[in-house]
Amino acid sequence: MTSGAHDQKCAFESCYTVDFLPISCNLCSKDFCTAHAFPDAHQCPSGDLPEASESSSSVNKRHKCAVPDCITSTFSFLDAEEGSNSGSRCSDCHSLFCLTHRHQSTHACPKAIIADTKVSKSKQLAAQAIAQVKASSSTQRAAPSVHSPVKSAKLKQIELMKMRHKAEPANPRDGSDLPMEERIYVKVTFESKDKVLWIKKDVVCGRALDLFSAKLGVHISPLQLTLPDGTILKTNELLATQIKDAADLIIERKSS
Repeated sequence: MTSGAHDQKCAFESCYTVDFLPISCNLCSKDFCTAHAFPDAHQCPSGDLPEASESSSSVNKRHKCAVPDCITSTFSFLDAEEGSNSGSRCSDCHSLFCLTHRHQSTHACPKAIIADTKVSKSKQLAAQAIAQVKASSSTQRAAPSVHSPVKSAKLKQIELMKMRHKAEPANPRDGSDLPMEERIYVKVTFESKDKVLWIKKDVVCGRALDLFSAKLGVHISPLQLTLPDGTILKTNELLATQIKDAADLIIERKSS
């Protein structure tokens, strides 16, 4: 038996099946569907036909299926010419199989298994590569940005310019005509409230704390000014000597 063209109508007169993998009869050379592939199933008129019975001697003239536990005969005769058994022979492992086991997936074809293994391994390697790229990308996003001293200075200058633009005087009596070099700019925070303020550089920290508290509406005591790192500023010293311009200050309740 040989494989016919794809989408072939079965040659058996009363059958209207269109088979995707038709099988050609070795005796009459016509194409048949799976149900009529055996010579006796389509009443083949060419020559002496083997009986359909598995117990008859004519059936023994066919090759047995290469699957170890299968007792079904193939379509191929023992005395057939070389090449006429292509319908029963696997194109990869070249063994002969019955109708049930003629496809690679049904007889565990070694070459097909190797090919599937290669495809699976390729998919696995591709998945690993994608995972590595994603992990690398996440690490890069999570890494803290490290600025050079020059870049940090520029960023600090930009921040100071922004603060100067929106800062209010901590002391309402200080006018806008006070020179910039005599001011110090700070961002003051108390709990959920904050303000950007400027104050004269010659003001001591205690007086600055009173002015900042009034601006933020803080009316409790005792209080203290701290830096974000927890440093407590000394109230009897000038504020400008303890902080840098554009510093962040925190008003906290003073512990007893």
